[in-house]
Amino acid sequence: RRYSNLTRELLSDGNEFIMYVDICELIDNNSCIFINRNGKEYVTSNLEVWSDKGFTPIKYVMRHKTKKKIYKIKTKYSEIKVTEDHSLLDKNGKEISPKNIKVGNYLLTKRNPYHTYYDDGKIISIEDLGYSNSYVYDLETENHHFAAGIGQLVVHNTDSSMPDIGIKDPSKAYEMAKIVAEELSKLFPAPMLVEDEEVYHTMLCIKKKLYLCIKMNKDGTPVLDRNKLKVKGALPARRDNCPFQKDSYIDVAWKVLLGDGLVETYDYLIDLCLKLMRREVSWKDLVMIKGLGSG
Repeated sequence: RRYSNLTRELLSDGNEFIMYVDICELIDNNSCIFINRNGKEYVTSNLEVWSDKGFTPIKYVMRHKTKKKIYKIKTKYSEIKVTEDHSLLDKNGKEISPKNIKVGNYLLTKRNPYHTYYDDGKIISIEDLGYSNSYVYDLETENHHFAAGIGQLVVHNTDSSMPDIGIKDPSKAYEMAKIVAEELSKLFPAPMLVEDEEVYHTMLCIKKKLYLCIKMNKDGTPVLDRNKLKVKGALPARRDNCPFQKDSYIDVAWKVLLGDGLVETYDYLIDLCLKLMRREVSWKDLVMIKGLGSG
């Protein structure tokens, strides 16, 4: 999921025609592109892609712009470029993030039909390529697995859901989350599963994929630590904003999450603006980090 435009795929037309192509070729020159409300661009495909189950039909090809870090991961016979939040699979089919792997780990592979050597999927190098401002690409198959890049590395797509299951006793939330995950996982074929990742006490949902949450302890009490606030898609999660912006955003959101009064929160925001206008904010808190592309 989310690859650079140089990632290559082993494709088939379902018969005897098999080819390697850059993933960008499947969508960049296509005139029938559907754009959803989040700006992601999709095209359908009648081709098949190599996966851990052999050739698997492609549901669609997707691209969108990103400002995320890119990693290049090499095994003995494979190479792939992925974003920092992409899901890889270890040799047992378990999900793992590029940020949590290291040289010497093993990734899930499927032997390429044109290679006869033994491929163990052992990682030999991990390179941080910095941040990308260009398109990244994705394929979706029925089981969300496919072999990406040069070689046989099998990767995985994920999605998240945050249901309110009507728990009245907060101390039972973690227990119920585990039960729900186990029961839902029974509906899917292995290695697909549902994981109970986190439980939130209070959420501030601004729009799709943009929210801030106060996490919940296992005893049902809120984690009242500003530094442990869960931030997704909002300004503080972006590296191209200065510390003053991030801290101000978190401070105001924290007041909203704690239920502080509207007037009190508004006055606090005005005070922040006045501090900036009076030059009471250090220049160090106004420094922004920007990545420069080769173009």
